Amino acid sequence: MKAILTALILTLCAGFASAAVHPVEGLVETLHYHLRIAPKRFAKTSVELRWNKLDSVNFSFARITTFGQGLTDNNPLQVILGTHSTTGDSITAVHDFADLHDPQELGLSAVLDVTPSGALLSVGVRSASAEIPVAFDIAARGAVEAIAPSDAQILRNDFSITYLPHPQQAPFASVDELCQYLAASTDPTEGLWTYFDRVTVPGISAIGGYYTIATVARPESSDYIIIYIAGAESNANHWQPLQIKGTLSAATFPGAFDLRWIQPSLAAIHFEASATIDGDLLSLSFPHWKTSMRMRRISPAQLTTH
Repeated sequence: MKAILTALILTLCAGFASAAVHPVEGLVETLHYHLRIAPKRFAKTSVELRWNKLDSVNFSFARITTFGQGLTDNNPLQVILGTHSTTGDSITAVHDFADLHDPQELGLSAVLDVTPSGALLSVGVRSASAEIPVAFDIAARGAVEAIAPSDAQILRNDFSITYLPHPQQAPFASVDELCQYLAASTDPTEGLWTYFDRVTVPGISAIGGYYTIATVARPESSDYIIIYIAGAESNANHWQPLQIKGTLSAATFPGAFDLRWIQPSLAAIHFEASATIDGDLLSLSFPHWKTSMRMRRISPAQLTTH
């Protein structure tokens, strides 16, 4: 097995040809890539899926190997996960498992699915024998690519993708300018808010950070924009101060709002989402996900020491 592993972690060589390159041109909301090959009979075959491929050197990969036994059951498969850079391969995980069906006869599938909840690699013959969570940077752009042996037949090469809207920025040059605006505001719905407490259900929901946000009236509208200031923990690299975090739209009675909230993944949710402002407490409610979060008001002067 050590000899097999040593051979597999080497860069794929001259007997391999690119099956396809699929450009990724924006922030990924969903992605589906299904590669299916018919390996050469009774020969060890490796296929490699690459994603977040920035150039010929920098990418993440899954290297999938069938060992060519042609068994009626218990066909061994191996998945090696890692990243590649100028220093070579860095292996992050090795998964060994078996499939009840013969990939030499029926074909072998590798499916990469990306959704707002994460990325999953599925590998198998007639159905998934292994489902492995993988890291996928939705903001990396680059490309998704498959590398397959030149003597393997490509049976399926399906790719689809949807993109998130590009993040919007609030109309302020700096957080200081925003604070100056709020210090002069007489609108009780406008203000600065910081995390107070939350209700979540493990396995169903979680908060993306201990946020500090601002609410600012949208000119010539009854709506308010929610502006991110700080506190993101999940996908923190996707968030910068003054990025728009959502909107509040006036509902049927004072202090109640329909809520559109942009998640850490940059996907927006609004189904059954609402907000209320009661004095110095802003409550965000997501009953469909059994989640709520409360935020307390702070003054612009407090922000610099928060």
